[in-house]
Amino acid sequence: MNKKTTTKINIAYPVFFLNPVKADDWSSFFVINHIYPRFSAEIGEFRSNSILKNKKVSCAEDGKSILASSCKRVKVEIGIKNDIKMCNGQIYKLPNFIYEFEQLTNHKNWLFPGYETCPPQKDNAFCFSFKNDVNIDHVLRSIYLRFGWSMENADFGVRGVMPNCFYPKDVRDSIVYQGTISTPKYELLLTTKDEDSDLILYGNKADDKRYKSLGYYNPIYYFLITSGEIEGFDLPWSQDSKMVKVKNLFELNKVTVKNYNADILTKDMKKNESTLKRNKMKAGLKLTLPDYFSNCAQLASGLKEILDKENVFKLSIPCSNISSFVDNTVKVPGKKWDAYITPLTPGLPGNSALQVQYFSPTSNESWLGKNSPEDSKVYFLGTTDGIVQTRPGRFCSVKPNALGLSDFTFDDLILCDN
Repeated sequence: MNKKTTTKINIAYPVFFLNPVKADDWSSFFVINHIYPRFSAEIGEFRSNSILKNKKVSCAEDGKSILASSCKRVKVEIGIKNDIKMCNGQIYKLPNFIYEFEQLTNHKNWLFPGYETCPPQKDNAFCFSFKNDVNIDHVLRSIYLRFGWSMENADFGVRGVMPNCFYPKDVRDSIVYQGTISTPKYELLLTTKDEDSDLILYGNKADDKRYKSLGYYNPIYYFLITSGEIEGFDLPWSQDSKMVKVKNLFELNKVTVKNYNADILTKDMKKNESTLKRNKMKAGLKLTLPDYFSNCAQLASGLKEILDKENVFKLSIPCSNISSFVDNTVKVPGKKWDAYITPLTPGLPGNSALQVQYFSPTSNESWLGKNSPEDSKVYFLGTTDGIVQTRPGRFCSVKPNALGLSDFTFDDLILCDN
């Protein structure tokens, strides 16, 4: 028997959820991507792990081609493998899949717009249809289509689907700070502690000469999102000259935001700038930053110097877990918030993926909260390179993938030629 390779990985953020319905952070999906099968198999040791036995995609209207513009709905009929065994010993069956799939479609209505079930033509199969206005190949590759998670207990025992299992170690308030992903070939030791590691996912050792970057990875997109409740006021980031300085500050702090564009994300969300002649100044503002920046306090101090040096706006810039901030504040009716800067990576391939999930008024996962695009303003700050760092000698490069850190797996790493 071949000896497993052990790798210690610093994930910066803890694992908040092992449930793709709730998860929306890179650490959680790093574990989810390794231990739960996908809807559709892809190339790669972990990506080839799929729950599907067979799949048929057709136009829901008899006699029409799925490629025809007259085809209004897509129909998908699937069967799942009958030998899927959970790491806790249970057998995964079709009713388990149907429950999980409908949980996902109910909570993520942007995945399959107009989702409906339909009578399957075969026994032990499941059929569903949806509006033919999304790319079926793209949507079936969504990071959220992972399966097996509903059959696990809440006691944080072993998680996953054989042969890839996750053993949580340090669990506090249902949040995992350490754990091990065990596969036939690898032992991946995950930690949030600031200690020596073989691999660092988020590049938070930028100044540590013991580590090197594996080069450019897929981009992370940064946005400044302003609540519609304050958009009618004069704001410190209303001036393009200040926003350019914000971009420069990020570069100096090794966040390296590129491709500056102070415009609103889409034409649909764009306002006539003449309407932004402010009624009055808004004081007591709070601009929340993502705390995974290793130098977040320094970044906040620099932003304060640029945006409100004289303290006219009484701007405060706290560092916070952005996913928790959005879930517990932005999305909660009646909760007040002003603005926040957030990194985002897409949940499925495609140029409009971020807009559809996070900024669409019809998405039940909108990060605009209860504000519509006409009320909220979304500034695209630019992109950063999602950096993976390692000790020299073992890993020399990393394969690109369409979804960046959202879909990163260990077999994306390319070993050095020794």
